Amino acid sequence: MSAIAQDESEDTYNSSKGVHFGFNAGAAYSKIININTIIISEPYFNKTDYRLWDNWKPRYPHVGAFIDYNVASWFYVSAELGYDDEGGNVRFHNSMDYNYAMDFNYQYINVIPMIGVRPLNWLYFAVGAQYGLNVAENQIYFKTLPGPGYEPAFGTDPEQQQQLRNVLKGKDEFGATAVLGFIVWNKFGIETRYHRGTKNVVEVEDNSYNFVPQQCLTYSVELLLTYRLPLHSNNK
Repeated sequence: MSAIAQDESEDTYNSSKGVHFGFNAGAAYSKIININTIIISEPYFNKTDYRLWDNWKPRYPHVGAFIDYNVASWFYVSAELGYDDEGGNVRFHNSMDYNYAMDFNYQYINVIPMIGVRPLNWLYFAVGAQYGLNVAENQIYFKTLPGPGYEPAFGTDPEQQQQLRNVLKGKDEFGATAVLGFIVWNKFGIETRYHRGTKNVVEVEDNSYNFVPQQCLTYSVELLLTYRLPLHSNNK
């Protein structure tokens, strides 16, 4: 191999190399569906008197480390260990102009096995499963928003926040993840990810607030920067 070809092989990403180790970092938009139906359940309230909705909200950071094994130049398997800030945001407004926001700011240590294909050396697609260990099960925040409908009998924000934390507990997360990635320069790349949870992430404990259990699932969209280093080559 010439010196020029050797330099090119060592300094640029090459999907034919057997094993790559890498890092990724970025941010996400996420939401948890059905939290609103936990907080206000239809048997107890008239929906025409209020609005309560789930919001998408920016979340950061995402950081991770991964290993890719290229079975062939077009097919690979991957394993990733990462940290994610994911969760849900709920807004409430009623006919008396009482407004509040609740932020379920859950954080996870994720294990993500994936399989992927590379139709081009710089383009890849992958799908996999994601298991997230919740390391912040009580991280719920409550904030009263401007509006004349607030009454002191409702309690202060810290009091209502603690009431929520007492009876709503974050659980581990599981779901499917899809990846679209590009190698944009040298060993650097960009990934977009879509994750859809299949496991309830909010447990409702016994309570006197008429909170009822629901199937609360996490959805998220991520944008990540990646960096890959070859560890072992299949080339001779």
